[in-house]
Amino acid sequence: MAFNALNNSQDQQTIDRIITRLEKRAQIPTFKKLREDYFNVLASMKGQFAFPVRVLEIGCGTAIILREFKRYIS
Repeated sequence: MAFNALNNSQDQQTIDRIITRLEKRAQIPTFKKLREDYFNVLASMKGQFAFPVRVLEIGCGTAIILREFKRYIS
């Protein structure tokens, strides 16, 4: 899996290893719990937002937070 937005100064094998590591780390229970807690805080603030809500995620790597957030609010 390759992401065109990554810095192309790395060879494809290195980029693929980085992507694999980020995706595996996202599945570690501690990281999953941190995201769940974060999404629960956001959900508790739901009435404080004007809709539609726009989300800007900076430095999202492989976008695991955005993918999970999308599932969380769907």
